[in-house]
Amino acid sequence: MTSPRLPTSAQTFECFRICYQLTTLFLDISLVRLDERTSNIFILAGESLIVTIEPDGTVDLPIMNKPNFSDMSREELAAYVMKHRHDNEAFYALADKVYTSPRIRVQSMEQLADLIRAKQQEQTE
Repeated sequence: MTSPRLPTSAQTFECFRICYQLTTLFLDISLVRLDERTSNIFILAGESLIVTIEPDGTVDLPIMNKPNFSDMSREELAAYVMKHRHDNEAFYALADKVYTSPRIRVQSMEQLADLIRAKQQEQTE
């Protein structure tokens, strides 16, 4: 039976510094884990922040690619925009999907209320 790998002293030091910095920025730390395959420490914080620490203490902040908006449904894209309100690219992609999809021209507030109620009833069934 092999003994579990332990983080290096350089990793431990950097992990402490990073966790301290994250908490001063009021970010929740969801996971701190050692990847036994690479000996890197992974820190998951906030909604989507990932920090890795290599055995020599090198800290990396991986660049996360944005999702491919053209592959997302209108509902998925709307949910993404609600979470990332300042992402203009996502907002414009959502707007383009809305503008190119079939729409109903609303003639009155009563019609709008009826359409909203029908949509809500659809979702509950």
